[in-house]
Amino acid sequence: MRIHHVPTAEALAAKLGQLWAGPRSDPFAFDLAVVPGAGFQRWLSQQLSVSGAEPGICAGIEFASWAALERRIFPDDPWRPERLAWTIQTLLDGDAATDPALAVLRRHLDAAPEHYSACRRIAGAFAGYLRHRPALIAGWLAGGTADELGEPLREDVWQAHLCRLLQQANGVDPIAERAAALARLTAAPAAELPHRIAVMAPVQLDPAASELLEALSVQHQVDLLLLSPVPEAPAADTPLLGRLQQALAGGSPASGVLGGVDASVQVHLSHGPDRQVEVLREVLTATFAADPSLEPRDVVVLTPTPDRFASLIGATFAVPDHPAHRFRVQLADRSISQVNPLAGLLLDLLNLPDSRAEASSVLELALRPAVARKFGFGADRRDRLVELVESSGVRWGLSARHREQFGLVGFEQNTWFAGLQRMLLGVTLDESELVTAKTVLPLDDVESTDVELIGGLTELIGRMVRVVDAFASSAPVAEWVERCRAAIGLLAAPSSADEWQLADLWFGLTRLSASAGPGPVGRNDFRRVVEHEFTNTRARATFGNGSLIVAGLESLRHVPHKVVVLLGWDADHYPRSAPRDGDNLLRRHPQPSDPDPAGFDRQLLSDAVQAARQQLIVICRARSEATNEQVPLAGPILDLLAVVDELAGTGAGLRPSEEISVQHPLQPHDPAYFGADPSRDRLVSADVHAYRAALAGLEPSPSIPRGRYHLDPLPPISLEQGVTLDELTGFFAHPARALLRVRAGLSLGDRTTTGDELPIEPDHLARWQVGNRVLQRLRDGFPAEAIERAEWLRGDVPPFALGSRDLRSVLDQARSTVAVLPATLGEPTLHEIALTVPVGDRQVQLAGRVVSHGQEVVGVEFSSLQARHRLVAWLRLLCLAAAEPGPWQARVIGKGRRAAYQAPSAEQAVELLGRYLELYQLGLSRPLPAMPRLGAQWAGYLASGRDPHEVPGTAFRTNWDYDQDPAWSAFFSYPSVLSIEREFVVPGADPAERGLLGALADAIWTPILAAEVAP
Repeated sequence: MRIHHVPTAEALAAKLGQLWAGPRSDPFAFDLAVVPGAGFQRWLSQQLSVSGAEPGICAGIEFASWAALERRIFPDDPWRPERLAWTIQTLLDGDAATDPALAVLRRHLDAAPEHYSACRRIAGAFAGYLRHRPALIAGWLAGGTADELGEPLREDVWQAHLCRLLQQANGVDPIAERAAALARLTAAPAAELPHRIAVMAPVQLDPAASELLEALSVQHQVDLLLLSPVPEAPAADTPLLGRLQQALAGGSPASGVLGGVDASVQVHLSHGPDRQVEVLREVLTATFAADPSLEPRDVVVLTPTPDRFASLIGATFAVPDHPAHRFRVQLADRSISQVNPLAGLLLDLLNLPDSRAEASSVLELALRPAVARKFGFGADRRDRLVELVESSGVRWGLSARHREQFGLVGFEQNTWFAGLQRMLLGVTLDESELVTAKTVLPLDDVESTDVELIGGLTELIGRMVRVVDAFASSAPVAEWVERCRAAIGLLAAPSSADEWQLADLWFGLTRLSASAGPGPVGRNDFRRVVEHEFTNTRARATFGNGSLIVAGLESLRHVPHKVVVLLGWDADHYPRSAPRDGDNLLRRHPQPSDPDPAGFDRQLLSDAVQAARQQLIVICRARSEATNEQVPLAGPILDLLAVVDELAGTGAGLRPSEEISVQHPLQPHDPAYFGADPSRDRLVSADVHAYRAALAGLEPSPSIPRGRYHLDPLPPISLEQGVTLDELTGFFAHPARALLRVRAGLSLGDRTTTGDELPIEPDHLARWQVGNRVLQRLRDGFPAEAIERAEWLRGDVPPFALGSRDLRSVLDQARSTVAVLPATLGEPTLHEIALTVPVGDRQVQLAGRVVSHGQEVVGVEFSSLQARHRLVAWLRLLCLAAAEPGPWQARVIGKGRRAAYQAPSAEQAVELLGRYLELYQLGLSRPLPAMPRLGAQWAGYLASGRDPHEVPGTAFRTNWDYDQDPAWSAFFSYPSVLSIEREFVVPGADPAERGLLGALADAIWTPILAAEVAP
């Protein structure tokens, strides 16, 4: 074996080219290069292809990792961790289940939901003993119960006993088997290996690796190429990066003054991962702008947590108006479960039997591309699918039987089965007549276009139930693999462009089946196996294709780049902490050659620094994204900055580490990025949107209290398309909410989804919805028993006794309200309203529907009578009076109160409607303090002859508190709302009224109060 020390990766590639430059005895033979990572392999092959006088190709060389080399030499090693874990599990779940010597381990396993994780951890520990403490294993196999120093194992004595059981189960002595394999290598060349083997920059040369190389070199030509950076002769003009590399290589570089143009080492201190990626984008943009010769292939971004930054990088670099949008950025070292959606789907299916099958979780699964394609959930129908699920009352649980494992027995409402039955029955029936089929109430408003959607959802849930049933029993891993293949086939249909996902998934499952034992395992164990396979295994990545690579720490180790960026090397993620394992005996008496994850990560930092040729950029977390307070840097980064401080001075009283560091603000739109602060000239940004936000932030703005909006008058909305009666009444019921919804698309305080929880304690809104529905059914003449049954089957009331109590209360209140209705109330008549109303100099179409009973418009409310109920009834009465000859009246009945109004003449009704339409248009262009209760109280004082301005402000406080909500509070506060000056004309208001609240109350409520009659 020949050992070669080379200073750089370029020299290493050149040395390999020299060693293998001669002709082979067999022109068809291959040489083997053992490389530290996939990225290094790609770089090395490219270097070898251009190493000659003329550019060529790299051929006749096979690349492998060190682990792959060992698998070739020891192909059927039963003590390999992935195989040994299954042997351990088979023993512990079988013949050794009651072995008293394993009682300590048995107690630990019995407390865990699955055994595979513990077995895999034990297998990894035993593999570590074989590699780093072979004498320990040899002593155990000989019957000993001590550690390598002869000290008793005490509570860990089960390990020695288990080791002997494993030897009996495998029939192989691992020490003797390894010695025999090495002896065969010494005696004759290995047929499965080429003659020439080069080991490039090995990750770690422990005693086991050295022993293997010594045996291999007897019959093979083995070249060991080690990267050993050699300090160059010190020079005063060496850039800071060069001096730093010399110092890390063990040299004594010359100290000097840090020049202002020396940007070879930069440290950018930022906040959380999202801000770090934004900083990365701006720093790279500035770096490419400063050096036009720089190409994406010349830059690498290294991070300890690629999965943590993957989605952030994809989103941040995809901003269309940013120069970084044109960068070729490729993500590497992501796990298979992150890259392959079908792997994530399989993990979700394996978790499904333990989940509650919440409505939101199942909908999320149903809308995954492969599943949606299988069942026809097109993008244009997904909102309707969500709407159907919510309206059918689905909360959680596939069926009543599925719920039993969570302790809820005998309550089928709000399950997927109950919701689907409602949807399917709703295809042919509606609930207007409260017709039920056994325990199913049809779902209202199911359209003919929903049939295919409901059919697809029914098929999906049915197949999910089949999958859950199939996953219920234990089976060998090979059978589990077939179950998984069947489950994916039942639920997913990837497009032709995504067929690779299936192939990748089948390959991983086949690999699992090949390494597993024959014994049966439960679902939890198999789920852990799949997680280990697809979460801890990195997906394939294409290195060296000209892109800017974002990768983990190992794949591109030692690969030189002009610019090396260290992203996310934060104290809580670097150095990466090893999992705590109190049973691992290597920690009792550690040796220098033992695995040291923290030391390995520190070495990776040194390797990354040495790989930079022009520039090293560090981006890390130095402040909290929540409080903006300083947080400590990672220890190795602090050590790196300490070395920088020893290498240079600044001449300005600052430490060099402070001179090369830039503290970034919390927000990307900070004006300092765009030259507002000359002292922070190193803050640069090419973000157009952030620039506009910075300009807006510098403009003077009115002082707005926290949580409040400032809204300049908007252009008036056009009324040319007409207004519906529902739009008009909806506006006057809550003008602020209508303004935000219509002009800004906001719905403050509105609950948009029903959630996944059963209605154990319905809020006021949910209770009002049930009560209003019950009240309407009682008015329609349905018996109370039928109404109560319908509410049970709808699933909007709590289960069992809680629901019975609430329903009785709602029914009693609804009955008392219905009892107030006149006995002579006429039959309902539907009036189609189509009016042309003069609004200023225009004619506006007003359309809607009004139901009358005889000559009355009757409104019945489950809740107490509110000002908005009176206002809505008044507007409907005006429309009816303007459209058809009267006389007409309106009557509104609520809990404990009633109100009645006499309609004005048709001409007056049209005139008043014109006023309300003007107010409608005005209120959709600016916020108006037209709170219904507050306005009614103000107008009430006017009608009684009292001056509202002389009433103490506290008299309005109760009605303000009742009306105010997030929409009102966004614009107004109490008591300032009482004193807002009127700055524009309010249609129909007394010109003498200078207050805006008073003018609106006069315009809206004075006609209503004037028309009020005895109920």
